[in-house]
Amino acid sequence: MNTSCNVFQIASSGDRLVVGQAVWHVSQQVASPHIEFQGNDYWWLTNWATDGTLAMSRWNVGEHVSRGDSQENYDMAW
Repeated sequence: MNTSCNVFQIASSGDRLVVGQAVWHVSQQVASPHIEFQGNDYWWLTNWATDGTLAMSRWNVGEHVSRGDSQENYDMAW
């Protein structure tokens, strides 16, 4: 899988961790052959780290209220 990131953060501690954040979409769903915006607006964010961690979260637009999150681990080539 290839991805691009909108923001990068480099850890200031000794763990040498780099994290890139990508905004994947805002409340979209596939309604073939189109992509439509849903009525319940949320941001879907992903954080990709050099330790192989992929953290995903969804947040309501206009409010700082979580819609859910998950985490997975992958072998990543940076």
